Amino acid sequence: MNHPKKIKRRAVLIYLVMIFLSIGVVSRTIYTQVFESSKWSAEKYKIIRTDAVKAPRGNIYSDDYSLLATSIPEYEIHWDSKMVKKSLFNEKIDELSLKLSQLFQDKTAAEYEKILRSYKSKGSQYGLIKRKVDYNQLKSLKTFPIFKESPPEAKEIVNVYSENDIATQKGAKLYQKLCWTCHGKSGQGDGPAGGGLKPKPKNFSLDEVQNQTDGELFWKLSNGKGMMIPYKHSLTKDQRWQLINFIRSLKK
Repeated sequence: MNHPKKIKRRAVLIYLVMIFLSIGVVSRTIYTQVFESSKWSAEKYKIIRTDAVKAPRGNIYSDDYSLLATSIPEYEIHWDSKMVKKSLFNEKIDELSLKLSQLFQDKTAAEYEKILRSYKSKGSQYGLIKRKVDYNQLKSLKTFPIFKESPPEAKEIVNVYSENDIATQKGAKLYQKLCWTCHGKSGQGDGPAGGGLKPKPKNFSLDEVQNQTDGELFWKLSNGKGMMIPYKHSLTKDQRWQLINFIRSLKK
């Protein structure tokens, strides 16, 4: 018969303890806010720490593939002479040698031509062109004769999403996130960020672009072309094909 009374006493004791604790917490809170507000103000405890974060080489992208930051690495340029057809090599070697001489200003055009012809005759696949090349020089190199051409096997790369409307729609969304600032809203090469670029962004509606195979366009999108960065590290293979599909839709 005593058990209910003991339980009741314990319950009352617990309630009293909780009430006193609550009163203590509320009282302390009020005291702190009223009498110690200046002591605990945010201004006195505002801590700013500045750290220098060393960025890895390459580009940093947001989750929507917008470029957030880029670093300026140095490159070592080698050339695979077997990837160039002999007819193209003989046609463009003079122009390429002159441009290399003008860009690096360390050798004459004749010296560069001699080096390139030597690599071609030996069938060199890792012929050294230049060490310590900065990013701006690399972008210029990609516009030079022979170097700007995609390899022959690129033409044979098959677009598994060819004429796929859903892929084209997804490509349009990617284009509006990544490409329009340089190439323009409708792909005419008239985007606001492309005005100061040399060479100018391509007009995707022209035959110069549209006459290339899907494989060639895919290779250039993946590996970079002219002022355009390579997207093989930031976009999946499917996303790159989606962009190619959208570019095809811009044909006049």
